[in-house]
Amino acid sequence: MNTNHRHDMKALVFSFFENRATPLQKMEADKWLQKEENQRTYLQWLEEWENQNREYHPDTEKHLAKFVAFMHEHADRPRSAERGLRTRGNAAFHYWKPAAAAALIIFMGIGGWTFKDYFLFRRYKTSYGEMKTLVLEDGSIVTLNGNSSLKVSRWNFKSHRNVYLKGEANFSVSHSNEGAPFVVKTDNQFDVKVT
Repeated sequence: MNTNHRHDMKALVFSFFENRATPLQKMEADKWLQKEENQRTYLQWLEEWENQNREYHPDTEKHLAKFVAFMHEHADRPRSAERGLRTRGNAAFHYWKPAAAAALIIFMGIGGWTFKDYFLFRRYKTSYGEMKTLVLEDGSIVTLNGNSSLKVSRWNFKSHRNVYLKGEANFSVSHSNEGAPFVVKTDNQFDVKVT
């Protein structure tokens, strides 16, 4: 690239950085950026432009003098007053701790009550016309008819063999060594007990 073209391209890229480039100039810059060797030059020019056009020029001496004056002004303040301010500031937070704990307990209780079936029971469902055969933990076999559901306890099923049925199902109950009865509870308060 010759020097004049490089200088023109640099001016075009700088106008792009300043948001003064026309759509045609933007297309030319994009085309120029397609070449890999120009990408490094672009980044160098970007760094140069950012160094020349800083957005923030801190006045460190002015701010340092202001800070030192503030420190001198408040140096005579007694420590007990600072502690008193801290205590009053924390007092408001101190009253919120029990309220936050109570709210957390309430939300956890509501969540536990809402999702208790999910945690306590394993649920099996069939849709219309579907049949599903299941083998339960105790070895009992259940065939669910269409549009039916069965809830089975996730915990200690072998000692308390209670299932909850909505719809129709066929059961082949295995007899347990512990002598626990197999109870099928239905949604219309009808219980079938197999011993």
